[in-house]
Amino acid sequence: MPDTGGSTTALLRQVSFFAELDEALLQQLAGHTRRRKYPAKEPLFRQGDPGYTLYIVLSGRVQIETMTASGETVHIANRGPGEHFGELALIDGKPRMADAVTASPCELLMLDRTEFIRCVEASPRIALGVMASLAERLRQAADHLASRQELDVLGRVSEALLGLAAAHGVAEPSGGKRIAVPITRQQLAEQTGTTRESVSRALSSLKAVQALDTDGRQLIVLNEKKLRQYAGK
Repeated sequence: MPDTGGSTTALLRQVSFFAELDEALLQQLAGHTRRRKYPAKEPLFRQGDPGYTLYIVLSGRVQIETMTASGETVHIANRGPGEHFGELALIDGKPRMADAVTASPCELLMLDRTEFIRCVEASPRIALGVMASLAERLRQAADHLASRQELDVLGRVSEALLGLAAAHGVAEPSGGKRIAVPITRQQLAEQTGTTRESVSRALSSLKAVQALDTDGRQLIVLNEKKLRQYAGK
């Protein structure tokens, strides 16, 4: 069902290329959005699927990834609350360039391309916002690629752990931060572009220098300073 409530217009305004829309146009756009909840590990779309929809994350996290010709999964990005993905489909309507899979239970706000095009025709300034957003995403991708090329596996795993601690860290009474979402070695391997075995060795090395501890499937960052050193930060 379309959601025309004020909360939806506020959520749309968080997207950079909608931020400057006048309230009437934003209300019109909000009337054509829809919300949906998804469980964890649910594919939202696959590489090559038709692309007609912009997604805004209301809760949870979504992984953007692709697969190489040899069958290796390559992590591209994580999108969390307030972030959006799928904007390329709004511009050209061409097939998706990557997979999007929920990393945890999610609630998403969706806007289809037809309504977006009407909005651009009514307010061409949105096109400038879209170009700025895409330019920023290109910079992020270039920075991420350069970082991965420069860092060894230990550095990449440390960088990933710092990001997870920043996004999901909960302070422990004894010190350190518990990463309050379960993450497997395979997921870390996909995120850092390496193998599960290499991640296991890196985690063991970090435990040996007391930068990290484990509690079941949860990781506890004990020393962020050491992780930053390994990550070259």
